[in-house]
Amino acid sequence: GFAKANNQQVIATTHSGHLVSENVMDIRGIIRVDKQNGFTKVHQNKIPDSELEIAKNLVYLDRPRSDIFFAKKVVLVEGPTEYMLYNYLKQRGDLPHSLTQNVTVIDTIGKWSMPYFQKILNSYNIHHSVLYDTDGDPNRADNIAVKNEFSELTDYAYGFPRDIETFCGIKKSGNPAINIINKFKDGTVAREKQAEIIEIFKNMITEKQK
Repeated sequence: GFAKANNQQVIATTHSGHLVSENVMDIRGIIRVDKQNGFTKVHQNKIPDSELEIAKNLVYLDRPRSDIFFAKKVVLVEGPTEYMLYNYLKQRGDLPHSLTQNVTVIDTIGKWSMPYFQKILNSYNIHHSVLYDTDGDPNRADNIAVKNEFSELTDYAYGFPRDIETFCGIKKSGNPAINIINKFKDGTVAREKQAEIIEIFKNMITEKQK
């Protein structure tokens, strides 16, 4: 109420993703502050009004997604298969805590919503990487939409030639996320392919795109 009064403004500082998630519907009021080479810089929304409603709904009331405002690196993945596989590889020890401690991985719930996450990350000067399936056609409209949002903040991007299952040499079956984890566990996915997937995830976390 005090903030809504004439000639009054309230600034609240926080490291809480919970507090941010409750205020995403007023995304213009969220300012991200970071220090670079001894200078403090502030970043605020730059998404045009025509796309703002979609963008803010993607992070609305979702704590993990609101953590993007505090992460040093965000990794965007297309769906739950890549998201759960990343967490499995972390648990298995292939992606050590020393690499992942300041990384937030976000399942964008499909490729068409991925560009809106990219717009948010670009607006708030957040470094990020992008992992997606090209579905056999790099020039498809959804793939082009993702590429159009690449920026100097896009540290690394990888598009599987078709999808992650084809890359691993397995077929989709049942729940795709559980299926691929089981195929990693039982050795159906060859060791060399597992190593390639691990390397891709490491690049997502650590690499700076040339």
